[in-house]
Amino acid sequence: MADVYELLERALDLYLKDRIRKARRVLDRVETLDPGNGEAKYLRGIIAFGQGEFEAALDLLDAAVAADSSIARFHGTRALLLGIAERMEDAREAFWAAIRLKPDNAEYWLGLSGALDRLDETETAVDACRCAVALEPDSSLALGSLGSLLVTLERHDEALECATAAISADDTNADLYNLLSGIHVAREEFDLAEANARRSVEIDPEQVDSMRLLAAVLRHTGRDGEAADYERRADALSATGE
Repeated sequence: MADVYELLERALDLYLKDRIRKARRVLDRVETLDPGNGEAKYLRGIIAFGQGEFEAALDLLDAAVAADSSIARFHGTRALLLGIAERMEDAREAFWAAIRLKPDNAEYWLGLSGALDRLDETETAVDACRCAVALEPDSSLALGSLGSLLVTLERHDEALECATAAISADDTNADLYNLLSGIHVAREEFDLAEANARRSVEIDPEQVDSMRLLAAVLRHTGRDGEAADYERRADALSATGE
């Protein structure tokens, strides 16, 4: 079986070098030697996904899990693909399978949180997201996600803490400033909302959501002319993106 492991390493190396045809030929040899090899099916699935062959990729990930259900990575990647396919209940179960095997993986908890949120299980999504934050306290992604979920639940004081911590971890993310601006609007702290919306647009001049939020704040404070300018910019960018 040593030959199989060497071939798998070779296939992975070829894949990383974007030599896809050769990687697939090596995987053919692996599956001739070991037809039930889960790693070979997994790598085939990753390659298929990278080539835009989504249905084939998901079938191969299903096969990888069927071949060896003890590898968290198989379940986690399969969960991501199920989420893309809008099969959220299946994605939730796949993330749980990954977490049972590797409970210290923040990415799996964050993925589970996203699946739960899309299933409108927001309170449970918050709990899962808190697990991700506990594992990676300085993750701006996890903190921002938790803040967004708390906004949905109108728990704005907690959301403010999360958004502030997320920006402390990454002060270059326009989405985080947009999140913080929205929280300040909900708290009727319009000066702070304006400052953070402007910072978001400064970081990303194509941040349409922040432009619209800034326009709303400006209209609230009676600056209709400037608000209209941002609304026009947002409309133009939205039209370009359609």
